[in-house]
Amino acid sequence: MHNRLKILILSILIPLLLSCTSENIKPVPGAEDQYQIAKREYQNKDWSNAVIEFQKLIFNYPGFAKADSAQFLLAMSYYNDKEYPLAAGEFNKLVFSFPTSPLTDDALYYAGVCALEQSPKSDLEQQYTHIAIERFQDFLEEYPQSEYVPQAKKKLLEARSKLAEKTYNTAHLYVKMGDYNSALIYLNEILDLYGDTPWASKAFFLLGEVYLKQNKLDKAKDTFQEFIERYPQDKLANKAREKINDIQ
Repeated sequence: MHNRLKILILSILIPLLLSCTSENIKPVPGAEDQYQIAKREYQNKDWSNAVIEFQKLIFNYPGFAKADSAQFLLAMSYYNDKEYPLAAGEFNKLVFSFPTSPLTDDALYYAGVCALEQSPKSDLEQQYTHIAIERFQDFLEEYPQSEYVPQAKKKLLEARSKLAEKTYNTAHLYVKMGDYNSALIYLNEILDLYGDTPWASKAFFLLGEVYLKQNKLDKAKDTFQEFIERYPQDKLANKAREKINDIQ
């Protein structure tokens, strides 16, 4: 009985095995072929498939001559698919694994962009904003000739403005609470650290109002006068003049 069962199994398996000829087995592509497969998916904007194909390349051929390019395009695939945490990890990997690659400056810039994309509204924790600032500052210091310098400066200002906004809102809250000394600390922090952001003028004007609330009329007047000199085109300049007239 057992022999018959064996013969039956073999009669099923042998034809199946014979059918699996070398013609039916797909050869594993070489490094360059795999790179072209992955790049084609990328050019077709099929980000998910591009990720899969680049991961295959990077895993199977770690010493591939175009490994830095594959790493960058893997990161860009995540970035284009708005998978910013994953993209940031891959960009950072390129920066640290291929420090001499001509793509390192691009990767460092995009690492900052990914961090900024993960940055929440100003009233929430700003961990990613700080990371973005660090990345952009490193980029501008290390690659002053990069084509991304104008965009990096703009993104850096955007990130710093978010921190300034958070600080301003804190100061404004203290003003509402009547804690003017604490408000002054945060307002002066904006002027010291974020003087190039749009929140500096708002902070300067509020500084004058705080002095008014403290009945420090001379300080308030000097502050509003300096505000007009610093920001003559600001929409609050006329209000500053009105405040000076009221004090006088």
